[in-house]
Amino acid sequence: MSGAGKRAATPQGTLNEASPPGAYNALQAAMGGDSVDQSSIPELSFNPVKSYLVRDQNGLLMAVNITQPGHRLDPGIVVRYVTESPSGATIQNEGSGLGWLQQPGMLTAGPISRVWQGQAQEIMGKMRPGSR
Repeated sequence: MSGAGKRAATPQGTLNEASPPGAYNALQAAMGGDSVDQSSIPELSFNPVKSYLVRDQNGLLMAVNITQPGHRLDPGIVVRYVTESPSGATIQNEGSGLGWLQQPGMLTAGPISRVWQGQAQEIMGKMRPGSR
């Protein structure tokens, strides 16, 4: 299991870790303690998802992430895809779920909904011509 979704989505589904990178790294380190060699600690799954690569009715590629048992926001689904316009490309994130941390009125709902914006902006930056 790789921290924060590092494995590519596939048509048959790939198991991924969907914790934000900073939170995943902090949890991973906390599980090992200060005096333990971190390289000997197996990567743990805190928020597992299965990542599928699919095409919509127009042939557009999409990554579909479905929460697995043990995910803090299970049951849930997030679909990510790229749209293009004259002003450039944008990563769209759409999702739905029943996790209590995202229920209306919860202080955690907004931050959870915005957590992947930074990652999406980083990906888009790498896609700009001359940025590689």
